[in-house]
Amino acid sequence: MRKMFKVFLSLLLVYSFLPNYNQNVSASSSNFNMSYIYFGSTDTFIRNVDKTNGSLNVVSPSYFDLNSDGTLKLTYQLDSKFINEMHNRGIKVVPFLSNHWNRTIGRVALQNREQLSTQIADSIKQYNLDGVNVDIENVTEVDKDAYTDFVRLLREKIPLDKEVSVAVAANPNNWTKGWHGSYDYVKLAKYADYLMVMAYDESYEWGPVGPVASFPWVEKTVQAILKHAPPEKIVLGVPFFGRYWVDGQPHGGIGISNNRIDEIVTRYNGTVTMDQISQSAVAKFTIKESDPKTVVGNRTLAPGNYTIWYENATSLKYKVGLIHKYNLKGMGSWSLGQEQAGIWSELNQALNGGIVSAPNPITTPLQEIIEEKPVQETKPVPIKPTAVKKPVLKKVKTSYNKKNHTVKFTYHVNQPSKITIKVANSSGKVVSTLRNNVNTKSGTHSIQWNASKFKNGNYKFNISAVNSNKQQTKLTQSYKLTKTVANTFKAKNGKVRASVLNVRQQNTTKSKVIGTVKKNQKIKIIGQQGSWYKIEYGKKTGYVSSKYVTK
Repeated sequence: MRKMFKVFLSLLLVYSFLPNYNQNVSASSSNFNMSYIYFGSTDTFIRNVDKTNGSLNVVSPSYFDLNSDGTLKLTYQLDSKFINEMHNRGIKVVPFLSNHWNRTIGRVALQNREQLSTQIADSIKQYNLDGVNVDIENVTEVDKDAYTDFVRLLREKIPLDKEVSVAVAANPNNWTKGWHGSYDYVKLAKYADYLMVMAYDESYEWGPVGPVASFPWVEKTVQAILKHAPPEKIVLGVPFFGRYWVDGQPHGGIGISNNRIDEIVTRYNGTVTMDQISQSAVAKFTIKESDPKTVVGNRTLAPGNYTIWYENATSLKYKVGLIHKYNLKGMGSWSLGQEQAGIWSELNQALNGGIVSAPNPITTPLQEIIEEKPVQETKPVPIKPTAVKKPVLKKVKTSYNKKNHTVKFTYHVNQPSKITIKVANSSGKVVSTLRNNVNTKSGTHSIQWNASKFKNGNYKFNISAVNSNKQQTKLTQSYKLTKTVANTFKAKNGKVRASVLNVRQQNTTKSKVIGTVKKNQKIKIIGQQGSWYKIEYGKKTGYVSSKYVTK
C-alpha cells in the first residue's frame, strides 16, 4: 500500500509541475518558421534561403552590431539586394542586434537605450527592414530592468506592423543570477512579438562531452518558460550545429556545422547512432596519421578518436513535436546554411503536418526551486590560447570607377579577424579610414574608397588584421590615383585645315608624334580635352590641335 501511495504521489507531482498554459497535444495552428543568417555573402544567403523551399517566414541576418559607446553599428553585410530578394519571396527581413557576448558593450548599449532604440527604428525605416531581433547576451540580473526597458522603447518607436522579438537563453533550471537572470520573461513577452528560446548549447566549448540539445533538456526548457510566457509568444530555437571532442584532449566541444558531419564520417569510415537517453545523434570516427587532412573552421583535425554530438533530421523532428505538443508559435534555428543537406523537406513536413510523437515522456517533475550554480552563469569558459597562426592577408585586385571616382579594393583574409583599413597619401598622412577594428569573417571582401575629393597622386591602402589571439598581420598596397572623366563625347567628323598636321600620342606639344594628316583629309573626332581633339588614327588613337580642324 505504501508503495502504491508513493507511485500515486510521484504522478501527482509530475502533473502539478506541468505548465499553467494550455497543454492540448493536438497540432498547433501556427507554422511560423524563422532562421538566423550569419555565415557567407549575399548570394550565399539567397541560395541558402531558396534551399528551404519556401519554409521560412522570417530571416534574421547579422546587420546590427554595437559600437563601444553603445550606438548602432551597421555591418558590412547589410545589402538592399538581399532585402529586396526576400521581399519578392514574401519573406520578412528582421536583423538581429548582437553584442557578440561582450558584457561591457552590452551594458553600455542598454545604458544608451534611448538613442540606440531610435537609431534602430530609423534604420528599419531607411532600409525597408521588417523589425529587429534583440540578441544581447551575457549581461546579468543587474541589467534586467534596463534590458526590459530597451525592448519597451523599441516597441514604442517601431511601427506595430514591424517585428520586435528577443532571443532568450534556455533556462530549464530557473536560474535567476548571471546571464539567465537578465531576462524578465513576463515583461519581455508583453512587449515583444515573440521570444526565441535558444534551446541549445546544453554542452559547450571547454565543457564535458554531451549533447547540444537533448530532448529531455529541451522539453524542460519549454516547460520552464511557459510558466512565464504564453505559448503563442514562444518560438523554439534548434541548432544546425554540433560539437566535437577528441579523446584525451582538454579542449573539446568545438563547434561544427551539421552539413560537414556526414562528409567527415564517411571519409573516416565512422559511425552514427541515436543516443536513447538524449535522443540526439552521436558520430564517432578515428583519424590516423596517414589519413587525408580535413579542415573545420580554421582548424585542421588532428589524428585521434573523435565524438560529435549533433541534431539530425530525426532528433530535430522530435523537437518540432514539442512545438505541437505545447502549441508554441513555431520554430527558429541557428543558423541557416549550417544544416544538413535536404533536411528542409522533413522539417517542413513535421512543422506543418501535425504531431511528431515524443521518443520518451518526461517522468520527473520540473523543480520549482533548484539551487543555483554560479559556474553556469556564463556560456563556455573563455577559450584558452592555442597555436593559431597569424592571419594571412592577400590583395586580390584594385579597380577604379570613373563615373563616381571610387576605388574598389578587394582583399582576402584566411581567418576571422578585426580588420582596419586606412588610406594614406604620399606624405604618409592618413586621409581616409575605411574600416576601424571591424569583426570580419574569413574570405574575400571588398571596400570602396570615395576618391572624388582627392587629387591625383600616389596613395597607399594600409590594412591590418588581428585575430582572436591578438596576432596581427599588416598589408600595404600602393595605388596611383588618376581620375578620368567618363566619356560623354559624341563622335563627329572633321576636316584638316593645315597643310600637314601632326598627330601626337598625348594632348600636348611635348608629346611624341605618331603620324600626320594632310589638308582636307577627313578625320573622326572621338573626344576633346581642352584645345585638343582625340581622333581615330588607323588602329590607334591620337591627338591633334583643334585650331587646325573644321567640323
